[in-house]
Order: sequence, then structure tokens, then C-alpha cells
Amino acid sequence: MSRIGKNIRKIRATKGLSQTAFANLFGITRASVGAYEEERAEPKTDIMLQIAKYFSIPIEALLTEELTVNRLTKFNIKAVLNENISKHKKSIPIITSWNWNDFFNNNDLPEGTTIDFPDNFINGEIAIEITNQIQSDFENGTIIICNQINSPTEDTLYLLISKEKSLIISLSELKVLKIKKTRLYIINQKIERISHKSKNSLEERVNRLEKEIKTINQQLNG
Repeated sequence: MSRIGKNIRKIRATKGLSQTAFANLFGITRASVGAYEEERAEPKTDIMLQIAKYFSIPIEALLTEELTVNRLTKFNIKAVLNENISKHKKSIPIITSWNWNDFFNNNDLPEGTTIDFPDNFINGEIAIEITNQIQSDFENGTIIICNQINSPTEDTLYLLISKEKSLIISLSELKVLKIKKTRLYIINQKIERISHKSKNSLEERVNRLEKEIKTINQQLNG
């Protein structure tokens, strides 16, 4: 049985793409993407090949394997490094449990609250680690890359921060939720936790990511 429908949904979630944005990449309709994900239809062969090539995924894996977020993230890292853009780094603020209260209360962040990524590897102005302070289906330790916005415009996921709570929410849920005085961040990317051992600190997991990037870079340049 083909797994392409489930994999398309997983790819969209990992890359932070709406059904419309995904459809526009391949010249198909949003309704077609919905049909693929609900397994009511399958893409034509040429569309399958385009999807596999665009996201650097072997066609056999796209069709027969249940892709993980971690695996999709590794594909993304290789594609970035293969374009020789990892020599330049981008530094953005990162929010985790130790500086969450400052971020939640919209205070100035303490020094040392930034993280470096290869330039063009990320698309956003702030990295936020999912912790118990955020209501979400994401696993704790997942890092989301966000931009703050004034109002939602895309059919994707958002981080909403209000006086009462913080949660990951879809556009449809946001429309029916009446909360005043909120801050809203659009989620551009999601990086699955690097280790499933909860005892590992953020610093340890970031170091592991940096080592992985360095190893891949050496392999590509070797």
C-alpha cells in the first residue's frame, strides 16, 4: 500500500507549508493535495517525481516508507549544505524554559539567548523550544522557527501568546477563539528534537546538531 498521502502530510507539517502553498509548488490544486492526504487519490507519476526531486527524497521512500520528521530534517540539512551556504551563519534569539518568563511577559531577553544556524537553513526571526508552558501536540524539545505577525493570512499553524495561555493553533481555530491582547507568531519550520532522552539539555542537543552538520559538510566537501 502506498504511503505517499501520509508522507505528503508529514512533509507539509515539517516544512510549514499550507495545502495551497504545497499545491502551488507543483502546479496542482489545493483540493488535489487534500485528496492525496486523505488517500482518496494518488498523484500522477510526474507529480510524484517532482515532489521527490524538490524535497530530495528517494522516490521509493516517498511511496513505500513512512517518513519521519527527523529524516526529512536531515534531507533538508544535506540540501542546504550541498549548495555551499553553510559557511555563513545566522544568529537568532532562542526561547526555552530558562528564559520563557521574560519572553512571555514581553520583557528584554537576557544576554546569551541566541543560537547559530547555517544561513538560509532557517526561515524566521526567533526559535522557540516546545515546553510544558505551551499547549501543543508537538513533543517537548521540538524547536519551532517563527516570525511575529499582526494578523494571520495563511492556512498554517501559529503560536498564540495571550495573558492567560500560550498554544499552537490553526487558522480555523484562531478564527473562533476570542482572545484579546495576543501576540501571534507564524510557524515557518519545525525541527524535531534531536534526542528522545528528555534529560538532555538544549545545549547538548544543539551541540549534537552542530556536530551532525559538520560531519555532513565534511562528507560533501571530501
